Amino acid sequence: MVIGDLITLTNSQTSGYRNGTTGLIIKIEEVRKDLKLFWIMLPDDNTVPFWRLEFEVVSGSRRLDSNS
Repeated sequence: MVIGDLITLTNSQTSGYRNGTTGLIIKIEEVRKDLKLFWIMLPDDNTVPFWRLEFEVVSGSRRLDSNS
């Protein structure tokens, strides 16, 4: 999973965005060695942070590593 991947929200927890909303990963922030925060640009042009468990990659590299 890399910057530029297209995602769909599947388990949105606190953002107020509905599951099924699509967006683009524009930044990946390492909070800890084993925890990343993904900044997603959504259709309304807002950039919102999500945890990995809140979305699925629709298209892109689909490269998954142990730190994703």
